[in-house]
Amino acid sequence: MRISKEIAKQVADVMLSNKKAAVDKLFEDLRKSVTENVVLQTPCAVLDLYAKAPEYFTTQSSIYTHQLGGYVKFLSKDKDVKHYYLPRKDNMYLPSDSEVKLFQEWTRKTDKLRVLKAELEATLHGLRTYKNVSLHFPEAVPFLPKFEKTEIAIGFGRLRQRLSSKTF
Repeated sequence: MRISKEIAKQVADVMLSNKKAAVDKLFEDLRKSVTENVVLQTPCAVLDLYAKAPEYFTTQSSIYTHQLGGYVKFLSKDKDVKHYYLPRKDNMYLPSDSEVKLFQEWTRKTDKLRVLKAELEATLHGLRTYKNVSLHFPEAVPFLPKFEKTEIAIGFGRLRQRLSSKTF
């Protein structure tokens, strides 16, 4: 059976699922750290007032930080946690040194994962068939989708009978 681009993509996704989970965990740790620090930077009086009358507050579900030459959006997955507009003119969050290191590690690992996935997809698609994959890249064989031989649906016996008969 031939390996299409879609099959190569699916196999690459499955083969790299553990690495992707590790990268996702890094981002989740970063998101939690930023969320906790923003809440800690919010004055207690504001938090108390928000608890009493949340309808008077403008809230946002993301925090922007200007780091490494760009904006990074941290989305909160907790519906109960609201991020408050920061009381700064530029409304920016200034990350701690540990958050910057975590962000740099996450960026580096995300880039490496993207490159590895592209190489894996190209390799699988370049091998073209299950047979070539089993010969040259046996590590990928367990992840290939199973295929069944399909038989042609035409009944050859009946067709031959009709051709050999003298009547239509």
